[in-house]
Amino acid sequence: MLKNFFLLFVLLISCASYRGYADGLNFQTTITLSNGGSNGGISVGFEPASKNIICVWNDGTSILAVYSTDGGATFSTPIVIGEGSNANIGFDGAGKVFVTFNRGALGVFVTLSTDSGITYSTPIKIGSDANSSQIFFDSHSGHWIAIWTTQGFIMQSSYSADGGLTFSTPINLGANGGIYPGFAFDPVTHNGAIAWRNSATVYTAYTTDGGVTFSTPVVIATNATHDSVVKIAFDPVSAASNGVVIWVNTSNILQSAHTSDGGVTYGTAKNIFQVITAGVDPQLGFDSAVGNAIILSSSVVGIQETYSTDGGVTFSTPIVLSSIVDGNSALAFDIITGYAYASWYVSGSIFVTFSTDGGVTFATPVSFGITNPSEKPADIVSALNTVVVWPSTFGGGDTRIQAAVSFFVEPYSLSVFGKQQLIKGLFQNDIVNAISWNSIPTAQMYKVRDANNNLLFQGDAQIFYDHGKKQGQNYTYFVSWIDQFSQEVGPVSVTVP
Repeated sequence: MLKNFFLLFVLLISCASYRGYADGLNFQTTITLSNGGSNGGISVGFEPASKNIICVWNDGTSILAVYSTDGGATFSTPIVIGEGSNANIGFDGAGKVFVTFNRGALGVFVTLSTDSGITYSTPIKIGSDANSSQIFFDSHSGHWIAIWTTQGFIMQSSYSADGGLTFSTPINLGANGGIYPGFAFDPVTHNGAIAWRNSATVYTAYTTDGGVTFSTPVVIATNATHDSVVKIAFDPVSAASNGVVIWVNTSNILQSAHTSDGGVTYGTAKNIFQVITAGVDPQLGFDSAVGNAIILSSSVVGIQETYSTDGGVTFSTPIVLSSIVDGNSALAFDIITGYAYASWYVSGSIFVTFSTDGGVTFATPVSFGITNPSEKPADIVSALNTVVVWPSTFGGGDTRIQAAVSFFVEPYSLSVFGKQQLIKGLFQNDIVNAISWNSIPTAQMYKVRDANNNLLFQGDAQIFYDHGKKQGQNYTYFVSWIDQFSQEVGPVSVTVP
C-alpha cells in the first residue's frame, strides 16, 4: 500500500561504528596505586550500584583507599580512612561500602562510605580488641554483620540493624577461641554460616536472625593443622541449599565437608589433594554461571584446581593449571558473567586464566611481568574487566601497591546509519529520519536516544523511524545494545542529515 501513495527520496546518509567491551585477557601496563604500602592487608572489590572498583590496604600505620570509575583503567589518589591494619571491604549492593580494620588492643573499627567508596565516615569502634576482622551484608535481614578474632583468640560478632550507624554489643560465638574464620550466606535458607579453627579442631556455627544470635558451635573436624585457613561458601544458583567448608589436615591434605541445610549439619570430611605446606591459603567459591563449586590451591605438583557439579558433595579429579608455583593462588568470580578467574605468581610473573564452564576447563594462562613481588597477587576482582592488585618491594624498603587491568573486549562492532527521507503523501509530506544498524548476535535488545538522552526506541528491530522532522536540520541520535550479560554497550552517535 505504501508504494502506491508515497515517493521515497533519500537526502543524505550518515554512518558511525563502535567496538565495545566484553571478555578477554589482555593486561595493560602496570599502574602504581600507592608508594609505601605494606606487604599485606589488601582488599579489593566491585561495588555493583556504581560499578566502581574499590581497593583498601594498610601502609604499616594507616588504612588507605582508592576507587576506579572506569573499570580499573585509572584509580583515584589514595586517601587515609583510618589507622590500623588488616582492612576488609563489605558491600550492600546499593552504594554502601563498609571497611573494617583492627588496632590490636585498641579495638576493631568500621568506617562507612555512602557514595560507593569516594568518601568515608569517621571510624567507630565496635569491639575492644582484635587480631583480624571482616564485615558482611545480609540482604535478607538488612543487617551488617562484623566478625573478628580477639587477641585472646575468641571469636566475636556484632551486628547493625540501622544501616551501620550503630552496632550491637559484641557476643562470643561460644567458649572456643578461633583464628582464620570463614563466613558466608546461604541464599536458600538465608542462614549466615561461620567456620573456624581452634588448634586442631574445626568449628561451625550459624545465625538465622541476621547476626543477633548464633547457634552453639559444633565440631566437624579434629585433625586440622595448626596453620590451616578455613573457608566456607554457598551455591548462589541452585534452588537447593549447598555449602562447602575446606581446611588442611595434619597430613597436609586439603579436605572438605558439605552442608545441605545452611550450615546446621555437615557430612563426613573428604580428601581433595595434597597441598605444598600447611600454611597455604586455599581458595573456595561457587561460580554463578553454572553453579559449580571450585577449589584452587598450591599443591605438591603446582597449582591445582578441582570442581564439583553436585554442590560440593563430590569433587572432580584435580587438574594442574601450573606445574611451577612460587606462592599462593587467588580465585575470584566475575560479578556480571559468573566466570571463574584464577591467578598465581611464578618467577617474576603473574599468571591469570579463566573458566566459563564452572572450572571444568580453563583458558591458556596469560602472564605479565612484575617487579619484586613481596607475596602472592594480593587480590583479584572481575566485572567484565579483570583487575589484579599486589604489593611489590623495591630498594630501601619501598613497598608499592600495584595493579594491572585486562579489558573485556567485545567481539562485535556496531555500525549505525542515518538517512533523512522526504516522504510525499497525497495530502501532506513527511520528513523522516531513518536510523538503522547491523545485527549484533549477542544483543538482547537495542536502544535509541536523542541528544537530550530521551529514549526514543527499544526493541529487537534494526531500524527506527523518527517522523515529523524539519528538512535540512541536524538531528543527533545515540544507539546502544544490551548484551548477553544485561550490560548496555555503546552508544554510537550518528547525525543526520
